[in-house]
Amino acid sequence: MFMLSLKISSPPGKRSELLKSLKLLTSPVIVEPGCMTCHVYEDAKSRGDFLVVEEWHNQDDLANYLKTALFRKLLAVTEISYSTPQIRCEKVNNNDGVKYIQSLMDGNT
Repeated sequence: MFMLSLKISSPPGKRSELLKSLKLLTSPVIVEPGCMTCHVYEDAKSRGDFLVVEEWHNQDDLANYLKTALFRKLLAVTEISYSTPQIRCEKVNNNDGVKYIQSLMDGNT
């Protein structure tokens, strides 16, 4: 599985506008081939700081999405970020968190 995350901070007075844009741009992502999930989160301690998290079945699906006009529009929104936006693409090797945590707690790893 591959994960794409974008961290964006709204400029003062632009929180609602940024949130609306993020919702509009991320809603169609879930129907892109290979997309498993796409969510927008807001930091509970820092209102206006948003995190977009997308999960993809494989690297090819993510790579194809990164070439779309939809992603370019989402990327353009990061340009209004109040602080430097953070964009990460990561390969997730172990996505069975509960079993992994249990094995650590049991001392099996």
